[in-house]
Parts: sequence; C-alpha cells; structure tokens
Amino acid sequence: MRTVEEHYFELQDEMLIKITKSLKKRMKVAIQEYENVLKFIEIKRKNYTNPEVQRMFLLIQRGMQNRLQWLQVNLKSYLSSGIQREFNMFQNLEWLMNHYYKNEKIIVWAHNFHIRKRRALIAKLLGIRSVGYWLQKSILKTFMQLGFMLVVENLQRNYGLN
Repeated sequence: MRTVEEHYFELQDEMLIKITKSLKKRMKVAIQEYENVLKFIEIKRKNYTNPEVQRMFLLIQRGMQNRLQWLQVNLKSYLSSGIQREFNMFQNLEWLMNHYYKNEKIIVWAHNFHIRKRRALIAKLLGIRSVGYWLQKSILKTFMQLGFMLVVENLQRNYGLN
C-alpha cells in the first residue's frame, strides 16, 4: 500500500502541471494498482470481527477509493474533471456522514468555492455544481457555511493578531 501511495503522490504533482500521454499511461497503471489494493483491503477487512478494526478498514478503503476516483477523473479533460471532482467530493462527504460519522455533528473545512450554496455565473455556464450546491439539494436542506480568508496578513491586521 505504501508503494501505491508513493506512486500516487508522484503522479499527483505531475497532474497539476499537464497530463501528457506518458502520464496517462502511468495513471492507468496506478489505477490498476489501486484496484488490487482495494481487493486486498476487502479480504483483510472480512477477516476481522472487531468493530473498531472493521471501522478502520472501512475508512482506509474509502480513502483508497477516493484516490482511484481522482486518477480516473483526471484522465478526462480539465473541465469535465472539475465538474466530476465536486460531485465526488460531495459523495465522499455524504458517505462520511451516513457511514463513518452517522448521527454525529461534523464540521467540514473547505475552500469557499467548494462549499458555497449558490453558483457563480461562470460556474453555471460551465455546468459546475459545488459540494455546497449538492448538499443543499440532497441531504442537508440547511447547513451553515463559514468563509475563511486566504490572505493571512489581512486577518492579522484586522484582528490585531500580529
């Protein structure tokens, strides 16, 4: 699993720049590696009866599925991968709320772009729906979102946090 993860992060750095044909080939290899890891995790998870160990395996399995999805999404164009990414993040959050943190209150720390409820004009034109949009339309009719400033200097100056 460690080797697959190291491979993923090497690819991740390259994916931020440009997805070339050779990178796509290596991404497809990594996808196969993750599929094998997921099969291995499923076999291991079934061997344990302790609920805490089962829960740990479930979370690890979901993390590996997320990596697999991210690689698959990035094989598409940047626009379609951006659209799919928001929905995948929503599905992951939904899974966490319904399976891992069921009946618990949770705080989601995310960039404003991802958690906003309303869509900007450019997002509407491109067909991009945020995690906040999906949350509002499905499982959470009301939720509170808090905005965070990205510029630390302004926060320090405005609130005397020097």
